[in-house]
Amino acid sequence: DGTRGGWVQACIETYLQFTDKLNLNNNDDPVEKVTFKNNVLNISVSLTASYDLDQVNLDRRGVTELEVNLDYSDFIDAYECEEDNPYLQVTEKTYSQGEEITICVTDQNGGIVQVEEIVDLVVAQEGISDYNFVMNTLYNSEITTLACVNGDTASGRRVCFAKILALGRFFKSETPKDLTISGSVYVVRDGRR
Repeated sequence: DGTRGGWVQACIETYLQFTDKLNLNNNDDPVEKVTFKNNVLNISVSLTASYDLDQVNLDRRGVTELEVNLDYSDFIDAYECEEDNPYLQVTEKTYSQGEEITICVTDQNGGIVQVEEIVDLVVAQEGISDYNFVMNTLYNSEITTLACVNGDTASGRRVCFAKILALGRFFKSETPKDLTISGSVYVVRDGRR
């Protein structure tokens, strides 16, 4: 490294020689150089040493698996509402076929999460197969409308709502069974999904 140790330089000549055993009067010395090479030899001594250590035993420990599931469902409210007043829960309303059912989804105003958008909305009724009005944020705009509105400064809560049509499939009986509406939403926490 140039900071510890030293160096020396020497000029060394190497050559190939032969001995003239016939003594053909070429000179007094029977040893003759056939070819030679002058070399400058640099020798440096470093007082820095390296070391190697091998056969250090290793053992990989088993992977610890831990399943953590963060579910913010307890911080979300879903209810029947009207589009023009999405913070007011509608109760005891009965729908006929072809009418709009509006479902609002919002946070509980605790500052934990905020609803970003509706991802899934499924309507179930006893005796028939479930109907997906929204699946992976995809929906048929002829029978479903999705929107989100930011709350005023007093409430600060964002509300997302889905307006769906009460389809004829839910009225096959003269006394139709009640509907169960469920789904999922994307939420944001501190501005991140």
